[in-house]
Amino acid sequence: MPRATHVNPAAFLVLVLAILHNALSLSIDPGIGEVFADSNSAQTALDRGIDRWMSHNMSDYDYRYSADCPTWPCDDPLDSRQKNVQVRNGTIASVELTYNWDDAELLPEHIDAVKTPEDLFAVIQSAIDDNADTIQTEYDRNYGHPTYVYIDYSDDDSSDPKYSFSIETLIDLRVTESRQAELDAHRALWDSHRAIDYDYYYRRSCFCMEDYTRKFQVQVRNDTVDAAFVAEDGTAAPDDMLESWLPTIDGIFDQIQSAIDGSAYSITIRYNETYGYPMSVSVDYEQMMADEELYVSASDLVVLATEPVEDLSADATDHQAELDAFRILWDSHRAIDYDYYYQRSCECVYEYTKQFEVHVRNDAVDAAFAVEDGSPAPEDMLESWLPTIKNLFDQIQSAIDQSAASISVRYNLTYGYPLSINIDYDEMIADEELYVTASGLEILATEAEDVDPLPQIIEKQSSKSAQNPNTSGCHLVGARTTGAFALAAFALGIAGMMM
Repeated sequence: MPRATHVNPAAFLVLVLAILHNALSLSIDPGIGEVFADSNSAQTALDRGIDRWMSHNMSDYDYRYSADCPTWPCDDPLDSRQKNVQVRNGTIASVELTYNWDDAELLPEHIDAVKTPEDLFAVIQSAIDDNADTIQTEYDRNYGHPTYVYIDYSDDDSSDPKYSFSIETLIDLRVTESRQAELDAHRALWDSHRAIDYDYYYRRSCFCMEDYTRKFQVQVRNDTVDAAFVAEDGTAAPDDMLESWLPTIDGIFDQIQSAIDGSAYSITIRYNETYGYPMSVSVDYEQMMADEELYVSASDLVVLATEPVEDLSADATDHQAELDAFRILWDSHRAIDYDYYYQRSCECVYEYTKQFEVHVRNDAVDAAFAVEDGSPAPEDMLESWLPTIKNLFDQIQSAIDQSAASISVRYNLTYGYPLSINIDYDEMIADEELYVTASGLEILATEAEDVDPLPQIIEKQSSKSAQNPNTSGCHLVGARTTGAFALAAFALGIAGMMM
C-alpha cells in the first residue's frame, strides 16, 4: 500500500505566495501593448501617435482614465480607481470616479494627478530620454493617443516604482454633436411621415437564446407593438418579447439617443433615405467590455396608416421641427467655402431660370456660372437671386412664419441642405410660388475651431518623423494578474490533491 504524502500547509502557503510574487514581478509582459527593444522603435511609435493626435486638433473630449500605484500597497486607494475625465478647451474641466460605490470624494491632489493624452506623451518621451529598461505602449488606431503606458526604469530592482496608465473610451465631442445632428435630422424626417400603423422586419444579434436572434415581422398599431411573427416560419412572438424585446421605430431612435447620451465608445448608424428610420445600428458601449454591444437591423417598412393633420398650425409645427433638425445637421459641417448647383423656376426672364454652379466663399456668394455654357452670372444675380445654403434655409423659415398654404421640402440626408423647395404662399394668387432645386454640393473649406495650443512637448515631438501609420499590437487586458492567479490556483489544486 503506497505511503501517504503529507505537506505542511504553512510551508505550502509560503510556496504559493512566492509564486504569486514572482508572477506579479514579471516585467517581460506587463499585460498590454508593444514592448520596445530599443529607444528608436519606441520613439517612432510615439512620433506617429503624436502626429495622429495633433491631426485631429481636438480640444473638447471625454475619456476614462486609470493609473496603477507605482508601489504597492497604494498610499491612497483613490489614486488607482478609474475616473471619468472631461476636457474643455484643451484643459481638464472635471474629474469624477467612474464607479463610486462608497460615495468617496476626490480631493484636489487626486484631480491634479490625472493625466491628459498630452501628459502621457510627455511621460513616454521622458522615459525614452532617460533610457528606461522597459517601455510598453499602445496607441489608439484612430486618434493616436496612448491607450496604455507601462514604464519600469530598472528591471533589476523589484522595489523600483513601476508606472502604468491607461485611457479608455475617448469621445470627441465634435463627433457626438455630428451624430446628434444626424439623429435629429432623420428622426424629424421619420416624424414628418406621421406613421402610426406600420409593419417592418427587425432583427437583433446578441449572445443570448436563439429565439431572440431571429428575424421578426413586427406589426405596430397606434404607435405600439401589437404583434410579431418569426419571418422564417410565421410563429407568433411571445408576450414578453412584445413588451420588452421588439421595439417600434421610435424605440430604435431612443436606443441610439441613449448610446449618444451615454458616450458609447462606438456608434455606427445607417438610415433609410426615404423615411429616415434606422436600417442598421451598431453600438459598442464599452471599449474594454465584451458582449454588451447592440447590433440591430430594420428593413422593409410598410406604412399602413398615418396620423391625421388637424389644422395648418400642426402641419407648420412639423415643418419647423424638420427645418430645425436639418439646419443643425448643416451647421455641424461648418462649411464656409463650397460649390453647388442651383436652379429656380419662375414666370420670369429665361436667363433667371438657368441652372447655375454657385461658388460660395467665406459664407457669401462670390461667383456663379451658367451650367449650359459656362457664362458668368451678372452682379445683380449674385447680390439678390443666387443664394447661399443658409439663404435657402431662411426662405423655408420665412414660408413657415407666413403660414404658407403649402410647403414641401426634400433634404440631403448627409449634409442636411435642401435639395428641393416647393412653396405656395397663397392658393388664391398665381405665380407667387417658389420652386427651387439644389444639388452637387462640394465643400471646399470649413470654419476653423478655436483650439488652445498644445503643450510645448507635443509641438516638439510633432516635428519628428512618423513613417509607419500603423499602431502597436494587440490588447491583452490584465494578462499579468490573470496569469498570477492561474498559477496560484494551479498550485492550490496540487496542494488539495497532496493533502
